[in-house]
Amino acid sequence: MKYYIQETKWKQIFANLKSVKGIHSKNEDRIRRFMESVWYMARSGCQWRLLPEIYGNYRSVHKRFKKWCEKGIWEKLLKYTQDPDLEVQMIDGTIVRAHACAAGYKKDTGAQEALGRSKGGFTTKIHALVDALGNPLKFTLTAGQRNDITQAEALTENVSNSVVVADKGYDSNAFIVGLENKGCEVVIPPKRNRKVQRYYDEHIYKERHLIECFFGKIKHFRRIFSRFDKTATVTEPALTPEEMSDFNVNTPSFLLENFIILIITSLGKEIGWRGYLLTNLKDQIPNFYVRAIAVGLIVAIWHMPIFQVTGPLSWNDGLTFSIACTFTLFCCVESIVYTWLFEKDNSIWPVTIAHVTMHFMIQMIAMSFTIMSLSASTVITPMNDAISLTIAYLIVAIGIILFENTQGRSLSV
Repeated sequence: MKYYIQETKWKQIFANLKSVKGIHSKNEDRIRRFMESVWYMARSGCQWRLLPEIYGNYRSVHKRFKKWCEKGIWEKLLKYTQDPDLEVQMIDGTIVRAHACAAGYKKDTGAQEALGRSKGGFTTKIHALVDALGNPLKFTLTAGQRNDITQAEALTENVSNSVVVADKGYDSNAFIVGLENKGCEVVIPPKRNRKVQRYYDEHIYKERHLIECFFGKIKHFRRIFSRFDKTATVTEPALTPEEMSDFNVNTPSFLLENFIILIITSLGKEIGWRGYLLTNLKDQIPNFYVRAIAVGLIVAIWHMPIFQVTGPLSWNDGLTFSIACTFTLFCCVESIVYTWLFEKDNSIWPVTIAHVTMHFMIQMIAMSFTIMSLSASTVITPMNDAISLTIAYLIVAIGIILFENTQGRSLSV
């Protein structure tokens, strides 16, 4: 049997399936065969009765697929397998032709089942929200003749502190004001008939091709570019299996590579900051606290130009005074802990291990928020992240000072 879903990605999908209620996940082989059969149907576009026997009885597969649609399991899987880059988010819509067999579910239910007539004929429109890498975050379906702007608020209801990119079809004052009130930077070109033309960042707008590439990719799946299903509850989940097979997931090998890179970069920093700078300052600045804070200030000042140039796009106002002050305070408190670790054994290895662990834990915490849900991912922002870390390091620094005092030692020299 040919597996379309990569092994590493399947492990993550199955791990999430085991946490979903209402799924019998004891037999991994049967669940994987079912997932592969749904993927095959989306790819080939064949009728259910023509499903190859290697995937099992087509009636059983179809029945299970419909149950998963009714329980919202496909939507949960799409959410759990995401690792989105939320600095930039893009919305758009695309029309797909509906086959004649998609009609006739119930009389006068075309709008409810996302079926309508546009210039392209009998059609359905797919509205999508994708992240900065072009990976899907959310879908809605409407009849083909519906305007894109009608689904804009539904797609972006959980979007905040991000850059939102869209075409002229979304140039609505109410929509733009709503996004700006949620801390978003709006990159939407104004319509020609506007009396007052708004400014928009043309360089960021060039990235909008990613959502067009996404639509082009999913239309390689015959069950998507031509709709055969009568109901919207069955049509929309058909978008999910294809995308789960193409996500950039955080596999153990990815985490290991990232950890090795962190070790190399952190070792280089600590050789410079602690191994060279702190050693030279020790004779010139005998006081421990002044020496540690001086190194922290130098580290903070060194990072400022880098943040100004390459800071996250979610910093709508750039490197603000509040962010700069919070980061400087964090560097000073962090430097007290790292200086104590370095001078305790006169070795860069303890402080390097602490440096690597801190950065790795930040990435793991941010990853856990973005995987859990789209709305929870907005909890991680530059400001509250820096404040939380500063408080944590301050507690550790106070603990070190109290420990040294109980041992009869003083950190003042």
